Amino acid sequence: KECGEMFKRVLTFLLAVAFLLALSTPALAEKVSRPFEYEGYTSPRYNGVRKISDYVEMEDGVKLAVDVYIPDDGPPADGFPAVMEYTPYTRAYVDIKNGPIRRSLRKMVLGSKDPVIDVLSGGGRGEMVKKIISHGYVFVRTDMRGSGASSGWKADFMPKLASDGGELVAWIARQPWSDGNVGMLGGSYTGYSQIVTAGKAGPALKCIAPMMVPLDGYN
Repeated sequence: KECGEMFKRVLTFLLAVAFLLALSTPALAEKVSRPFEYEGYTSPRYNGVRKISDYVEMEDGVKLAVDVYIPDDGPPADGFPAVMEYTPYTRAYVDIKNGPIRRSLRKMVLGSKDPVIDVLSGGGRGEMVKKIISHGYVFVRTDMRGSGASSGWKADFMPKLASDGGELVAWIARQPWSDGNVGMLGGSYTGYSQIVTAGKAGPALKCIAPMMVPLDGYN
């Protein structure tokens, strides 16, 4: 009888603890996925970012400049999905004017005195990329051949841009910080670069999100 009473008291205590924990745990957000609304699938888990700058060699020897932004200061992971922007618009540049007034202006406008201006340097776009990284995605920004810090030459919409995109996706999928899943984003030329890359990339490319695309570049 004493054992039965003890069991009831322990069970009552455990149920009370479970009830209190349920009250104190915030409910998961409803999963919503429709135009202009997407929430409840992931949450911000990373408070920092680690940047790597590198060159990726294409099959013809041309080297494409890449900046890789890896989530940091958060839970450990074997690898992250990646989002790539494949651009002719220059992935980053250096402000060669570096006097005290110029440094103060950069601090005021961009939030940093660093002369290297990249995708994280201030503005709404930088905040969007930071949000992507905070949710556990690597962000990769790549200069097309013949632009930015990449070697080679470029004619607009040349077929080689498509095969380069496919090689970049394969390179991302092989990296130790990658879980093998790649998506792309961008608009205008970086919308076009997604569509042609999708025609050359392997199964690692899971999605593209072209916001605006020049459909008839020849005319």
